[in-house]
Amino acid sequence: ARTVVELIKSSETFFEKVQYAIPRRATEKDGKGNEVTVNKIIQGPTVYLAKAIASEWSNLRCDSYVDQVGDTHVSCVGVCWDLEKNLGYKVCVVKSITTKQGYRFSNDMVTLTQMSGMAVALRNAILSVIPTHVVDDCILAANEKAREALEKSPTARHTKYSQVWKKVVDRYKVTDQEIATALGMTEGCTVDFMSEDQYFMLVKFSIAIESGDSTAESIFKPTPQRSAQKAKSPLNFSDPEE
Repeated sequence: ARTVVELIKSSETFFEKVQYAIPRRATEKDGKGNEVTVNKIIQGPTVYLAKAIASEWSNLRCDSYVDQVGDTHVSCVGVCWDLEKNLGYKVCVVKSITTKQGYRFSNDMVTLTQMSGMAVALRNAILSVIPTHVVDDCILAANEKAREALEKSPTARHTKYSQVWKKVVDRYKVTDQEIATALGMTEGCTVDFMSEDQYFMLVKFSIAIESGDSTAESIFKPTPQRSAQKAKSPLNFSDPEE
């Protein structure tokens, strides 16, 4: 694990892939009893960090596979066994394969969702075996490295902000307003109003999408949770549209 921490501190890019973040919109009541929508951020270690730790831990046997493919969901299983300590975990991850309208994904998208599910299941299995304090040390080192990278070049700070903002806009086809809403920005909806903490959060949003923990649509274009429904074909005109 010490080798992973050293890798994080010495690398120019890996430290950005250590942790992901996902915004969750929640409705709460304020002091006056009025319902307000608030942003809650879920953060956690990525599959990239889990694989790095596993490669240095030694005596681990890891695997992941697709368990079931249904009409609306796929289930993937991750397995990790510490051969030295004789400690093992098997973890199941379930992912949806339907659109907001209830249509089933194309075959290619189902395959991509399976790969994403296997990666997440593998990560969860590995981190079930690895002690929590080891993961915490890696995340702490990554956060320190990220802040040091900005402090070393204050003049390039705005350039870094702009590069990440533009990358998200171009790659995921989202608007400035959608990014600002996901980050909880209130003063403005352009990169000029983004704080340092919001910059780090935007990087982690991007990593969450790359690692399969979330999707661009879920992060930047969330919709109210819908009830489960049977997948239907868009070619079946006998089914009423939702």
